[in-house]
Parts: sequence; C-alpha cells; structure tokens
Amino acid sequence: MTVRTKIFALVLFSFVTMVLLAVPMPAWAQVTVIHVSLGGDIQGAINQAADIINGATPTDVVIEVDPATYVPTVFFGFEVSGINNPLFTVTLRSEEGPAATILDASNVANNAIRGFGTRNLVVDGFTIRNRIPDQTNFIGRGIFMRNATGIVVQHCHFDTTFQGAVFQITDPTFSSQASVVDNTGVAGQGTDVNAPGFVETQAPSMQFSFPLGTSVTGESRLVAANNVFRCNGSCVRYIALALDANGNIIGSFSNGSLVMTGNDVSSSLAGGFNIIGGHAHVISGNRFHDGNTGGFFQGAVSGVIENNVIFNNTEHGLFLSTVGPLSQDFPGEDRVIRHNTIVNNAGTGIVYIDGTGTQTLLPNVYNNVIAFNDAGGAAAVVATASTFAFIPVSFNLTKNDNYGNTLRNFGASFSNFNYIGISNPGAAAPNYSGVINTGQDLSVVPGFRAAQFEDFSLMSSSMLVNAGITSRPRPFQDFAGNLRDAQPDIGAFEVVSTPVLNVRSNPLRKGPKDQ
Repeated sequence: MTVRTKIFALVLFSFVTMVLLAVPMPAWAQVTVIHVSLGGDIQGAINQAADIINGATPTDVVIEVDPATYVPTVFFGFEVSGINNPLFTVTLRSEEGPAATILDASNVANNAIRGFGTRNLVVDGFTIRNRIPDQTNFIGRGIFMRNATGIVVQHCHFDTTFQGAVFQITDPTFSSQASVVDNTGVAGQGTDVNAPGFVETQAPSMQFSFPLGTSVTGESRLVAANNVFRCNGSCVRYIALALDANGNIIGSFSNGSLVMTGNDVSSSLAGGFNIIGGHAHVISGNRFHDGNTGGFFQGAVSGVIENNVIFNNTEHGLFLSTVGPLSQDFPGEDRVIRHNTIVNNAGTGIVYIDGTGTQTLLPNVYNNVIAFNDAGGAAAVVATASTFAFIPVSFNLTKNDNYGNTLRNFGASFSNFNYIGISNPGAAAPNYSGVINTGQDLSVVPGFRAAQFEDFSLMSSSMLVNAGITSRPRPFQDFAGNLRDAQPDIGAFEVVSTPVLNVRSNPLRKGPKDQ
C-alpha cells in the first residue's frame, strides 16, 4: 500500500516528543500523521490508525489522503469500527477537497464508510459517492454508523442513490452525538436518469426504534449545520419510534434531539426535515424551499422552529402531528413556532393533524409571516379512524401576519396530507381553518423587499417592522444573523440598513461569506 509506514508515524511522534522536552506542550498536541499517496490503501491507513489509538502509546491520528478516486474492496465499504477509543480522535482528511478526492462505492458496497461502535471520527473533505441504479444487490448508502458517537462529517459532498449518512442506535441506553456540517449533497435520483425515482432518500438521519414500554435512557443528538442538500425523501431526519409487537409504529420516544441550523434544503417527495419523537429540537435559520413540504414535526414533546424561510413548496409549509403515546413528558418544555416566513406554498402554511383525538402537542405560534399559501394559512384537523374534521384548537396565535392565503388548492390531492373527504369543509377559510383566531394577529401586506427574487426581507416601510409581540421570548438574532432589538419585526428578518438576501453560498467555497 502507498501509505507512509508506521515508522514514519513514530518518527513524527519522536519529533513531537523532543519538542515536548524542549518546550512544554499539553498531551493533546501529540498527533500521528499517516499519508495515503495517490491511489493508495485507505483501508490499510484506517487499520493502522486503529492500532495506534488502541496501542501502548496512543495519540490522535490524522490520515491525509491524496486526490484520487478510492473504491472499497468489500461489500460493506471502508470499515471504521476499529476507531473506537473514546479518548483519541482519528481524522480522515482529503488534501484537496471533494472535487478531487472521491470515495466511490457505486455497484461495489452498501456503504462507502461503515462503523459499528465507532468513537471520535472526523471525515473531512471527500465526495462520498454510492450511486447504484439497480438496488437488487446494494442500496447506495454513503455513511452508515451504528451505536457510534463523536462523529463529525464536514466539507464533504454526498452523491448517493439512497441515504447520505445514517446514525442508527440499537442500544436503548446509548447516547450518540453526531455532527454533519458544511456539506453539500444530492441523495436520490440526482443527475442519474437511470436511478430509481421511488427510492426515498435522506442526507443525514439519526434513528432508533424499540418496543413501546422499553426503558430508553440514551440522550442522542444530531447536529446538521450549514449544509446544502437536495433529496428525494426528507433531507434531515431524527426518528425515535415506539413499535408494537408486530413492528408497527404506534408512538414515539421522547429522547434526544435534532439541532438544524443554517441549511438550504429541498426534498422532492417529503420534507426538508422530518422529526418523530424526541424533545428540545432546534430548527433555526434554514431555507426550506422548492420541494414537497417544508418540514414535519411529529410526536415531539418540545422544540423551537424559528427564523426559517419556507417557500415555494408543492405541499405544506409546516406539518405538525401527534403519532400516539409518548414515552415521557418534559414539564416546562414547549413547542414554539416563531419568527418564520412561510410564504407561497401550494398547501397550508401551518397544519396540525391530531391523529389520536386528544388535541395534544399543540404549538405556540407568534411573530410569523404566513402569507400567500394556497390551502390556507393555519389549519387544525382531527384525523382518526372515526373522525375527519376541522377542530377548534388554540395555537395561542399572537402577532403573526396571516395574510393573502387562498383556498384554491383546498381540494387538491397532496401525497402527505389533503382535505379531500373532510366532514366539515365549510369550516375552511383562507387564513384560519379550525385554528382559533385570537384576534391578535395582523393581516396586512408583508412588504417584502423583492419576493420575485426570493428576498423576503422587509422594506423599512413594512407594517411588520417593530410589530412583533415583546412579552414572549424571541431569538437573539434573525435569519441573516442581525441582532433583534427590543421591538422585534415579524417574520424571519429584522430590518437593517443594508439589505440582506436570503441566499446561502456554497459552504465548500473558501473565503469570506459575502464574496
């Protein structure tokens, strides 16, 4: 293999040791570097790194990889299960970035990278490709981790037919921590016209399922930040399912959370995000646009959805629902939807579906722009085996701008949820269907700066400036990172002296954000 030998690593280690003798340095500064030369043996380097971190004199390890395309030689992909020392980190890093350095498992392996019990692994700067039009033998997954923690995936590009990165938990006591940051990705058909369009694919996903009644004590967290993803299925998922004896979904577990910030995502078949279960989720400062649904928030005890721009989706902006019994509650935690701009969606701006008939997990909704959606602004429906009707429930609506919504798509057949066959269609109204109108909202022209160019920041003359409620908590910053003052504006943007377009540059590009 064209990997620098362990002797090189020991020589480097000896050099670091000499430096330590001359100038005191903290122990964490010791790093062994393994270099994979052009077309070399990445698996051999990974195995060597595992030997070092689990050896007699362990150090952190950096595997530097020359630009080339690297193909795993076994069906499960590059194996990183041996990276499992909780005290030391292994970084697998390309030297020239994802455009030049590719891990390609297409038609070779289920995964490009696989790990069971992996600890403290950083994957940095690769194209992770697994594009398999024929799913008979392989499923086209990028990264698969089971019961792994301390995982960071950054500066990569996912190009997969199935899932980009999956973090699976099978131990109810285990806490997994994973971060997916500054990546781009196409999951699903992408540019491959031969790929099966029916494969519902995600980018990063954290998931577990156990029988209802299982004592789940782990508190896992998936962080997805500053990524650009295009998917067939829900792009970013946190799924915590409770199952019956036959494996059917009957509820959710309230453990763990998704933190999703600063992403630009679009899903052609499902949602920009999909949450089932968990608590204390944070969905903040994202663009969910030009896809199917902005996002799903289902069976979750608590979380905040704030500062997002949700627009041009073919179905709903936000879809909230109950999914059955919860494993536990967290008193004092709440479900808050605030300071979002939800506009120009073909479905409902915010729709709540009560699938249990209990009217639980209702959100508190304030300081949002909910405008120009074509199946109503805010709606609440009970949908059980015996009842399908709009229901009067309270979202504690305050200081939202609920304006200009229509019912032109009220009778449309949406794939995720539609109103066809509802028993009281006369309860539908452009801005409030079922949801109690508190009389504390506004209904005025939002005054966007340039909506035709997808700039939904407010003009200084907008009636939404300084019009938000001040007695409820608000985000410290707006979508663009501007500070919110004591008189917050309604929607995702505060008016500032210099206009800020709600666009995100390629996170892989180097240099200042404003270039």
